[in-house]
Amino acid sequence: MTAPALPIADEPRWTVEDVARYLRKSVRWVRGEYLAERLPCIRVGNSIRFDPDAIRAIGRGEPPPRPPRGVLALTPKPRQ
Repeated sequence: MTAPALPIADEPRWTVEDVARYLRKSVRWVRGEYLAERLPCIRVGNSIRFDPDAIRAIGRGEPPPRPPRGVLALTPKPRQ
């Protein structure tokens, strides 16, 4: 018996370059923000990926949606 397949997202995760293009920021800015844990991201091996819905919410000035239970994602720290 095989395990049920995990659902696949309708849209692929975004790269640092995709996020920079969408937010109209530099790649360096995006890297600085996720390293400071102010942009939610997902680590995939040595790569960093972003949930497009979370980045779109940030672009609209909204808080990013919470990841589903069981999904490990880095979440941003509140700014002080």
